[in-house]
Amino acid sequence: MAIWIFQGNPEIFDIDGYLNASDGSIKWRVTRYAEQISEGDLVYIWRSAGKDPKRAGIVASGVIIEPPSDQEDDVESEPFWTTRPEKEIATRARIRLTKVANAKQLIKRDWLVHVDSRLKNLSILKQPAGTNFKVEPEEAQRIEQLWQRTGVPWSRDEVVAALLLYEDLFGKPVSKTLGSPVEILAQRLGRSPTGVYNKLMNFRSFDPRIPQKGMDSTSELDEVVWDEFFDTGKNKVRFNALLFEFNRLWSEADAPALESSDTRSSEEKRFSKKSLADLWLAYRSRKPNSKPRRKVTRSYTYNRDDVVVALRKSLADYKCEIADCPGPKFETDDDEAFVEVHHILPLAAGGPDTIENTAALCPTHHSMAHNAKPAIKNEIRSFLELLRSNSD
Repeated sequence: MAIWIFQGNPEIFDIDGYLNASDGSIKWRVTRYAEQISEGDLVYIWRSAGKDPKRAGIVASGVIIEPPSDQEDDVESEPFWTTRPEKEIATRARIRLTKVANAKQLIKRDWLVHVDSRLKNLSILKQPAGTNFKVEPEEAQRIEQLWQRTGVPWSRDEVVAALLLYEDLFGKPVSKTLGSPVEILAQRLGRSPTGVYNKLMNFRSFDPRIPQKGMDSTSELDEVVWDEFFDTGKNKVRFNALLFEFNRLWSEADAPALESSDTRSSEEKRFSKKSLADLWLAYRSRKPNSKPRRKVTRSYTYNRDDVVVALRKSLADYKCEIADCPGPKFETDDDEAFVEVHHILPLAAGGPDTIENTAALCPTHHSMAHNAKPAIKNEIRSFLELLRSNSD
């Protein structure tokens, strides 16, 4: 599965009107890469700058359901042309929309050009003239992080991380430029550098140590976390307590905890790169481990609504919802078909614990949804988003 950006110009075509009026399926002109664009590919729709550069960026996502072929334009698009083109046969692809961003969910071009080290070389930024652009795998992973989290309320673990950075930078210049502490934290959280910068500015609204008034977009959670770690009597942040909590939440991973965590140790990953002969040698020379020692670990989990879990399983008839799933079926001790419930937008990314955000998956597909390569994870997510948009 490949990932693409398809661009439209709001000066000649009302992209927002077309997307919002669509029944979920749209056509888009393909001027290059037609032979490489295939059914199942993921597409992000990009609105170019036009007269308002601040509105430029990613406004929707979808999946190719009909690869490029010579055909007429979509009849539904006709009212949205500012300058109506002549009807012509041209190469176009059909896309099933999976998400249309609202004003808060837009991934802004300005965030990417100067302040995002993983996206600053996007081909659409380097050579913006054109309609279709390739997205490299690492770029796609970063875009997906932003697409999941932009416009989603911050979680407590994210606010804790931002507060630690705020205190670390207290009294120092705060910048969101490439390589700055703000940009580094943004990459770790899957947020935009601008979003992290704004969060740091929010804390100034609560901080009695500085005269400047902070931004007025603070949330109730920001204030709760601030009150948790600020000692009003000593007029300072309880830094050691804050650092301890940050390490508890973040020390074992570079991303928010997901419902299915990667339990492989660094040693196991190191051994997985060795040859079979080297592994046998290591096994025979190791210390016997016939009585493994127990250890206590701490993890950060989310309370899930049991009603949502039970309802999703029942709606799926206790079957994996991936089409033609070949996985073996088995029953539990209670004679119930075994299936797991997956959150399409993870709870850790701000996803809601609702029936619309869940799918029933077999253990193999559930593991793939969390642990496979980005292209596979994106493919599963896109399929499930389409599935939910057409059901329940």
